[in-house]
Amino acid sequence: MEFESDKTYKDTIWMRLRLATLNKKIDCMIASGRIEECHCLAERLPVQVAFVDYLRIITSAPGLDSAQFGLSQTDFSRLSGMVWSVRDQCLATQRIK
Repeated sequence: MEFESDKTYKDTIWMRLRLATLNKKIDCMIASGRIEECHCLAERLPVQVAFVDYLRIITSAPGLDSAQFGLSQTDFSRLSGMVWSVRDQCLATQRIK
């Protein structure tokens, strides 16, 4: 049996995730105006990566300080790899169209 507080908690988490995705899409649209790419990035980037963080990772030289993201170097390398992978997937999808 699900308690009302559990449902409220789940609804709150869901809404925060949707808001984070929407904010990424809006920030991307302001920066680039490319709706398909922005939708792809917003839906596929890890939830903790805001659009500005995406830009910092993509445009930074190797050796970006992982402490800026509050992560260990290992965790930052993993996150950075995910971000680059999503970027490549989204750009590849756009090239096909």
